Amino acid sequence: NFSEAAEAYAQVLRSAPEDIHARLRLAQCHLGLNQSAQAQGELSAILSADPGNAEALALRGRLALAAGQPDAALDWINQALVSDPHNLTAKEEYATLMLNRGQAEEARATLAKLVAWYPNSARYHYLLGQALMKTGDAAGAQKEFEISQKLKAAAPGVAPIR
Repeated sequence: NFSEAAEAYAQVLRSAPEDIHARLRLAQCHLGLNQSAQAQGELSAILSADPGNAEALALRGRLALAAGQPDAALDWINQALVSDPHNLTAKEEYATLMLNRGQAEEARATLAKLVAWYPNSARYHYLLGQALMKTGDAAGAQKEFEISQKLKAAAPGVAPIR
């Protein structure tokens, strides 16, 4: 429940405002609640204290993409990947952006790595299926969608794929 989690993180921050981890999780709650302005505020606070925080940079990219600013999104995500080339959020945001920009082959390459690293991630299989569909590999896409559905069915109560 994003609302309850947001309140819990806000409470932590009242006693420890410098807690970047809690602030990052609060930003993610705001994103989950579609509260872009609040998320942006938290991410700005994080980046003021830690300009190279890859997670915050990647999430700023997500916000930029949601605001219809794909070039700005790419800039934020690239900064995240420079800061931490192995950051999963940055890699996922990069792949999502590439899908949105019509660069499905680039997305496919990134998502194939994510699936190899995290074979039990329904989300990564689903996104890879989308990339494969856009590159014309319908059979490969169907396989990934089926794996994603099986993984989701095996983990009831897991948050839906965004």
